[in-house]
Amino acid sequence: MSLWVNVTTTETERRHYERTLASITEQTRKIKTRETAGLLVDLRREAEAEKDLDQRKSLAKEDGRAAYLRGDFEAAVALWRPLAEKGDPVAQYSIGVTYDKGQGVPQDYRQAVAWYRKAADQGHATAQYNLGVMYSLGQGVLQDYQQAVAWYRKAALQGN
Repeated sequence: MSLWVNVTTTETERRHYERTLASITEQTRKIKTRETAGLLVDLRREAEAEKDLDQRKSLAKEDGRAAYLRGDFEAAVALWRPLAEKGDPVAQYSIGVTYDKGQGVPQDYRQAVAWYRKAADQGHATAQYNLGVMYSLGQGVLQDYQQAVAWYRKAALQGN
């Protein structure tokens, strides 16, 4: 038994195939457009959420600074700590200062060093300098002039 395949198509069949192909192509384009539009909406929402978060972080840092300057150290620590724990180098440095000076928290040089180091490792120049001071004086760490010089250099390379 042989199977014959009709390779010839009529003009009507050819037009039907072309319309079908055009329809599929158009549907695919629409799907891609919707997917792209959805992706753009998602990206826009993400960017807006990130901007909102950045604004809230900035306000918390500013409010913390204002509290610190008016002598309300406990409030400053309360505002900075959540940011510091999430990795914000400015907040980490600020928490380090409060431990270094015993403002709003009990004075604890080891804690000061730990917070300065977190900020310094992210390139915060003043934290790098303060870490150098801690090593130079042996506060919260063993006195180590080589470490002190290394941290002073890092800070100096940034103009501090």
